[in-house]
Amino acid sequence: MKGRIDRIDLTKDGKRARVRDYKTGKVLAKPNDFQGGTTLQLPLYLHAAEQLLGRLHNGIQVESAEYYSLKNGKRVGFEGSELKAKETKLHEILKTIVASIEDGIFIAVPGGQCGYCELKIICGTWTEILFGRKAKDPRVKRYLEMLEEEAEESAE
Repeated sequence: MKGRIDRIDLTKDGKRARVRDYKTGKVLAKPNDFQGGTTLQLPLYLHAAEQLLGRLHNGIQVESAEYYSLKNGKRVGFEGSELKAKETKLHEILKTIVASIEDGIFIAVPGGQCGYCELKIICGTWTEILFGRKAKDPRVKRYLEMLEEEAEESAE
């Protein structure tokens, strides 16, 4: 996992901040939603900025992280208060992903994200077939349950 925060804006009093990540295409994320662990960039940036700014600059509160589309000006964000409320869920998602990786299982879930994935050359046109095969593996069960839970929560 790698990333770089594009921009951090501070309020004039220097006590609060907002993280911004610029996107050149469509913003596909939903506000305050992990989407089954497929959209973790904003919550992780928010958490990292809070940790870094809190330590270095006397406890600056990071209020939100947002995607900003350079194409149409659309903004989609993750609020700091929502992250605090969902912190246990975020840790559970990260543990599930790490456990899968430690078991040697890398799950490429077919969908809209494939078009933007740096690793799509590895999956090629086989993403759905590979996903179907891996879905039968008992070690993948918790990850698939997590996707379903998140989909149900998003629909509510």
